[in-house]
Amino acid sequence: MSGIERMAGLFINTIPVRVTLDQEQTFKQLFQTVQQHALEAENYDFMPLYDIQQKTAAGGKLFDHLVGFENYPLDQELSGDTMSARLGFAIDVKDGFEQTNFDLNVLVYPGETWTLKFKYNAMAFEEKIIENISKHLTNLMKQIIHNPDVRLHEVTCITEEEKQQIEAWNQTERDYPKHLSIPELLDERIKAQPDHPALVEGERTFTYEELGQEIRRLASSLVENGVQRGMLSRYI
Repeated sequence: MSGIERMAGLFINTIPVRVTLDQEQTFKQLFQTVQQHALEAENYDFMPLYDIQQKTAAGGKLFDHLVGFENYPLDQELSGDTMSARLGFAIDVKDGFEQTNFDLNVLVYPGETWTLKFKYNAMAFEEKIIENISKHLTNLMKQIIHNPDVRLHEVTCITEEEKQQIEAWNQTERDYPKHLSIPELLDERIKAQPDHPALVEGERTFTYEELGQEIRRLASSLVENGVQRGMLSRYI
């Protein structure tokens, strides 16, 4: 735009772009589609986001996070001596503060080394959650860079460390007397550790002895109400 270097903003506007995912689609195809939709959305650059949101069926927020691609080549020119001499003024930013209406903002800074910056509402997100999001995005981008033609369903966000942790959590096989029924196993545990915690419900903890008493009480109640072996019953 002619004379843009002499204008004072604000010129940034947020235009929502809907992304529809097809699991059989490659990331290369997805990026091309999103790019095309973003270019088409430029026809509505002067439409305020508030007006767009009010015209939707939801009548409010369409999204709760923001992705910003910050590529301002003019910034470097304005900070140079040549531009300062031509314009008759110089810009020297001592400090700055940015804030949006969204709880999560992901900012992308391109260059020789690309940088991702996360700005978030600490009242909405714990630091650990943001760290995990950062790891997942990094892992996802590594897979896409390695193979842009990979299909959406072929990638994973979780890291190798998380995979190992999930596998460890699922190593739940235990050796026990398989010839005994569950009631018989429970009876043995009640006899061996009657005061050991067996069940936690809210703030209350049941020992094995107390759990056995509750089971016997429930069994007696069912029998008194005519429930017999093999019958289905509902207990509230």
